[in-house]
Amino acid sequence: MKLSPLGAKAYHRKDLSFPFLQGILYGRWKNWEGTPLAEKPLFYVGLDDFAASKLQGMSDEIQQAKIAVEKELGLTLSVPQLSGFLLQSYGREIGDKSSLKRIFQTNPGYQGLTHPMRLTGEGKYVPDFCSRYLTEDLPHGLAVLRGIAALVNVPTPCMDEVLSWGQNASGQEYLCHGEMTGKDVSHSGVPQRFGYHHVSELIF
Repeated sequence: MKLSPLGAKAYHRKDLSFPFLQGILYGRWKNWEGTPLAEKPLFYVGLDDFAASKLQGMSDEIQQAKIAVEKELGLTLSVPQLSGFLLQSYGREIGDKSSLKRIFQTNPGYQGLTHPMRLTGEGKYVPDFCSRYLTEDLPHGLAVLRGIAALVNVPTPCMDEVLSWGQNASGQEYLCHGEMTGKDVSHSGVPQRFGYHHVSELIF
């Protein structure tokens, strides 16, 4: 018994980065009131405690969904926690492993990377909510994982919070009244798009 291509892709280790990009964006811009900035803010290194807590919350929800899928299908899935994923990927390069926030902030590979921004006519910067982080990675990453969690009835308050903000910021809609039935689901990788309503339909 194997996961279908959709199911396998959703839990591919590289795809685990997708929801966390939106979580970082959410933490930085959720209270933004429209004032342009003089400089581009740092993306990973600028992570604060609030954003880190949301990232951890989404990671925990992914783990809960993973356990539910394994129980339902009798499979073993290799899906590490976010901190474990980062440590496996970057290992010795990370300077401080004491917390999720510090793992991000002290990863040499993340130094200097900034939020996706647009330059205004006055030479200042505003966030680019049409970047691929929201227009591509959200419908084919976070939304897919949220859809799979729904198939196994796992509550996802952190995913819902970040997904709701991301879809509103980018003018998309996947989550609608707590269901993956938004108007843009047809342009996503969400399992509900394909008429799947039980996790067993993700196997062949």
